[in-house]
This record gives sequence, C-alpha cells and structure tokens, in this order.
Amino acid sequence: MDEITSQVFIDLVTNTPFVGFLVWQYVQMRKDIKEQHDKTDKLRIDAIERQELQRERFEKVIAGLNDDKDQLVTQLEKRLETVEKKFATLESQIRKLFSMIKQIRDDRK
Repeated sequence: MDEITSQVFIDLVTNTPFVGFLVWQYVQMRKDIKEQHDKTDKLRIDAIERQELQRERFEKVIAGLNDDKDQLVTQLEKRLETVEKKFATLESQIRKLFSMIKQIRDDRK
C-alpha cells in the first residue's frame, strides 16, 4: 500500500466510530423530536378539549340566565297586566263615585 492509501485507511478506521456516533445521535435526535412533537400535539388537543368543555359550561350558564330573564320578563308582564286591570277597575269605581257625588250635589241644589 502506498502512503496515501494507508493514510485514508487509517483515517477511516479512526473516524468511523465518530461517524457512527454522529449517525446514532442524529437518529436519537429525530426520535426525541418526534416524541416531543407528539407530546405537544397531545397537550394542544387536551387544551382544545378543555376549552370546548368551558365553552359548553358557559353556554349552559348563559342559556340558563337567558331563560331566567325570559321568565322574569313574562312574570313582570303578567303582573303589569294585573295591575293595569286593577287600575282600570279602580278608575271606573272612582268615576262612579264622582258621578254619585255629582248626583248628590245636584239633588241638594
């Protein structure tokens, strides 16, 4: 063997473990990156699911509050109608009283 060939052979023998280490490290890093990517995907999915659950809870609460508001408005409308009828009755009774008072005045004259 000539000197160049022996030098290349020696370089190959001495550098092969380092090249093997670099390949192993590359494969390990790819595996670690994939695992980390899978973890972040799972965390993202979990966060989205929690957000959806919170959204559903808030929507239920809002729907309940809207129902309560609608019931309150309906009850107030009914009460107002009752009060309006009572006022109308009271007004008609007051008119009758005024007419009676007027008749009494007219009779006294």
